[in-house]
Amino acid sequence: MNKKHKRTVVKAVALSALLISVMGTAAFAASENMECDGYGYLNSNYSNGMRNVSAGTIRGNSVDYAYLSVTTTYYDGSEYIYTSPITRDNKIYSSNYEWSEDYSSVHKLYSNIDKSADNNMDNYYDIVYLSED
Repeated sequence: MNKKHKRTVVKAVALSALLISVMGTAAFAASENMECDGYGYLNSNYSNGMRNVSAGTIRGNSVDYAYLSVTTTYYDGSEYIYTSPITRDNKIYSSNYEWSEDYSSVHKLYSNIDKSADNNMDNYYDIVYLSED
């Protein structure tokens, strides 16, 4: 193999490696422990210019209530906000791949709620904010 052919092969391999790394999938993950063994997490994946998110509020105590809010910010500045109800279930949200710029989440745990009250959102005993920034 002559020098010119060898350089062409090396350039092709280097370009292929660069293209694979640019087109590959990148991931972001954030999590935080909450009181009573609870757990909040925010994970996003980036592939070919598009992103998706997976977020959750996991209760440490089966009698506690959980809440999750996930904000998706798009490149044009608009936002989509997913908000779960406050219930005695773990909260999990996942999106499809989309043209988004950023994700953030709010995780809350409650020991009890008053079904007749409108202010249940403020009666949490632990709150976690997660963001890619």
